[in-house]
Amino acid sequence: CWTYVRFVCPYGCVERLFAGWFPRNEAMTNRQNDETSRRALSLLAMFSLLNCLIYLDRGAISSNGINADGLEQDFNVSVVRDGLLPSAFMVGLLVSSPVFASLASSPDQNEMRLIAYGLLVWAMSVLGCALSVGFWSLLLCRMAVGVGEASFVALASPFIDDAAPPERKTLWLAVFYACIPVGYALGFLYGGTVAVAVGWRAAFALESLMMLPFIAYAYWMSSQTGGVVRDGAVSGAALMLEFARDALHGRHRTFSLITAALTCYTGVIGSYAFFGPQAAKNMFDVSSETTDIAFSVMTVTTGIFGTFTGGYVLDLMGNSIQNGMKLGLVAMSGAAVMILVAFSSTTSFLSFCVVFSVGQFLLFFVQAPSNAMILWSVPRDQRAIAMSLAVVAQHIAGDVPGPPIMGLIQEHVTHEWRVTMGLAVIVIAVGAACYGIGSRDDEHETRDERLEGVAQEWEREQQPLVGG
Repeated sequence: CWTYVRFVCPYGCVERLFAGWFPRNEAMTNRQNDETSRRALSLLAMFSLLNCLIYLDRGAISSNGINADGLEQDFNVSVVRDGLLPSAFMVGLLVSSPVFASLASSPDQNEMRLIAYGLLVWAMSVLGCALSVGFWSLLLCRMAVGVGEASFVALASPFIDDAAPPERKTLWLAVFYACIPVGYALGFLYGGTVAVAVGWRAAFALESLMMLPFIAYAYWMSSQTGGVVRDGAVSGAALMLEFARDALHGRHRTFSLITAALTCYTGVIGSYAFFGPQAAKNMFDVSSETTDIAFSVMTVTTGIFGTFTGGYVLDLMGNSIQNGMKLGLVAMSGAAVMILVAFSSTTSFLSFCVVFSVGQFLLFFVQAPSNAMILWSVPRDQRAIAMSLAVVAQHIAGDVPGPPIMGLIQEHVTHEWRVTMGLAVIVIAVGAACYGIGSRDDEHETRDERLEGVAQEWEREQQPLVGG
């Protein structure tokens, strides 16, 4: 939100407040470069607010206002079918993300226009949810929502990486990724207020209308930019095949390690978000309302501050892959210790919340640096493909199977929530090990040298994708 405020306010009004976060150099002192900086910030603001809206929809579909008090009653949805709705978007997302990434890597495609087309599909799909006549039509529309998200998931991060000042790349990505917990929280609030007041159909229709300005902006931006810089005129399909072949032969070792660590992170975050309130209720004999509110507050606050802090610290250290791996190792190791203590040693709900919040903060700490390292670990013309494949891996092996596996362990193996939730620390330790292996890898040297070259290029050209 503060990036948006800084953009729309008179230039200099908020500039002094965030002078340390958005430093200006002599090359940006004239009015033309100020306008270029404004365009870069508008791009970050647009993508950040758009990320909020997308995750608002994900939170809203799980809220009581839309789900329990709306869909379950109108369509007589069973518990099993109801469980399909929040994750149905993943079907479209997983199928379409590599397709959009491949299209974006083709020399005759404009990435921003692809984003606009994807957002149009999203808006039409959400409107279809409002007009659905039964469960199956609603489920089909939720799958189509994932198709609409696919272009944004694949292409937003490379745009931000190109537009950001070299010394603030991770912080700009942190702004973008911090909108995920904010969007989820706003979604629950939206479902509990707007949907209750006007009905779940009108709530979905309103979401669709809120997307229209973003579609128009993305389409307008497509006429202002040639898109993300590519190395050569290689077709998208050829790049996809080349990336997959190189990964199989171990030539994307850094990418594979970071993706594995992020998959562990995503699986644990998803499992704790799903079962955390239930586990705390049984461990400390507190009410459902108390645990729901506590976990919502903890997730939002630690998500925002953890993501921002991770990006800010990596920028202070110097945004290199080597430094990012070291940060990931320290943060994930600390998270494993604190979460293990929270579930094994705390004796009151208050002490549990304090210790668990520290552990969750350290988990979110790795989000922005890790996604930045994915972008930096591959050639520039393969960044969209890398982001798509990383997202696919995180869902397939992370937050999709995580909660069911944890439920099976609780029901058939441990029968004790403290033990079940504590066992998830093993997954966190695996993620820390991936960062540890990466921190000792010499492969990063050439990639970090490329980042220095990007910094020099940015100062000379001020990134053509946001220029006039």
